[in-house]
Amino acid sequence: MEPFDKKNDSQIQKDLDRTIPHHYEAERSSEMFVILRRVLRLFCIYRPDIGYVQGMDYLAKTLFYYFDEFQLFVMFCNLIITKPFVRSCYTFDTPRVSIDNPNSKITAYNRILDKTLKKGKKDLYRNFSKAGKRTEMYSFDWYFTLFSRDFDIKIARAIWDIFLVFGDFYLLKSLHYYRISRNLIFYSKLFQLVLQDVKLLT
Repeated sequence: MEPFDKKNDSQIQKDLDRTIPHHYEAERSSEMFVILRRVLRLFCIYRPDIGYVQGMDYLAKTLFYYFDEFQLFVMFCNLIITKPFVRSCYTFDTPRVSIDNPNSKITAYNRILDKTLKKGKKDLYRNFSKAGKRTEMYSFDWYFTLFSRDFDIKIARAIWDIFLVFGDFYLLKSLHYYRISRNLIFYSKLFQLVLQDVKLLT
């Protein structure tokens, strides 16, 4: 077994401090911090070829609400290793996830988001285009964390349900089913930041 990389440990600690900022104040938050840190460290030992990548903590946090520690670890490993799109994100598989590759999945997903926004919110889409605000300014984070960082847990869970059952193709389809791309998109913190910037420029 390869030795644990201390750089991974340091990054896990920093990210969890941001993800669970009040973990030292509440018992439940403290429990979450300890379990997530243990799960993420164990994953690094289990798959040193992947290690820890920023964003993984949000995936683990989402699973924490629904599974015990052992199940959480198994589900987390399966999510990273067996889901092609997620694996591509966290192994930096450039042909699949590069926004500069016109044939990558992320580029295809962004085209779908653009078309949906253009169809449902024409004025907003026009203002975004005028201000030079590209879809990846808010969507890239969505894909890496499977919407779990930027959206309420109930919204993220709805997306996860469809994604885990039907696979990558339905990641964006789930947005349509729950009308997130036309209405609930405004619950996105990142989207709101970009929107504020657009308002200043238009």
